Amino acid sequence: PISVLESADSAGILLGSLIMSWQLTKNYFRQLLLVPLILDGVIMMLLGGVFMLFRSAASVSLAGAFVMFLLGVVVVIPNIVMQVELQKSVPTEFLGRVTTILITINSLIMPLGTLFYTGLFQKIQANYWIFIVSGLFSIGYILALLPKINRLLDQEKY
Repeated sequence: PISVLESADSAGILLGSLIMSWQLTKNYFRQLLLVPLILDGVIMMLLGGVFMLFRSAASVSLAGAFVMFLLGVVVVIPNIVMQVELQKSVPTEFLGRVTTILITINSLIMPLGTLFYTGLFQKIQANYWIFIVSGLFSIGYILALLPKINRLLDQEKY
């Protein structure tokens, strides 16, 4: 089932990228950044629901593939929006350095998440709760930061 879920995620990322390349209007930076981040948490909770409700490999593969496809479509949107904004706002001579720093920071944080979630998955028998609670924390975190994000975006005229 994992290969089916990962393939659906990849297909969603491809479709999300195509949708973003066809997008004609550029006036929705705030919405294209914040709404997908909140939806990521919702979709993570849905994935936990799939693992909680379905028991057979076929049903987990089918329902999980749908959820992972949605996740792929949604997760790529803020990534593209931020990359485009970086390219527009960072001077060309610094763009390579800034991008390298961001990629390095992301690469350094990934092993911490892997260690944390590996420990959780080994300790918690009902693994689906990890997805549900992580989704709730993700939504709560974004909502808690929303006033500050909106203030910063207002200063930048978004």
